[in-house]
Amino acid sequence: MRFSNDIIFSGRFLKMPKDAQLLYFYILANSDDQGICEAYSIIKMIGSNEEHVKILESKSFLVILDEYLTISLTNGRNYNDMV
Repeated sequence: MRFSNDIIFSGRFLKMPKDAQLLYFYILANSDDQGICEAYSIIKMIGSNEEHVKILESKSFLVILDEYLTISLTNGRNYNDMV
């Protein structure tokens, strides 16, 4: 996955806490070609917390797939629009 200016310069993204924004960048940089990533290790590495993952999910930047915080990036689209 790659960085999209449409996402990172959007009001929806910029209104989030800086820690959630930082977590998004790390998740994006560490996700595979399908946008899948295990966020738990990144959270621990950067000193973030699960609340920031939940913020990203509530803003439709990602979907939490399991209790281990495996996530799927949505490219800023609403999950309901993808199914």
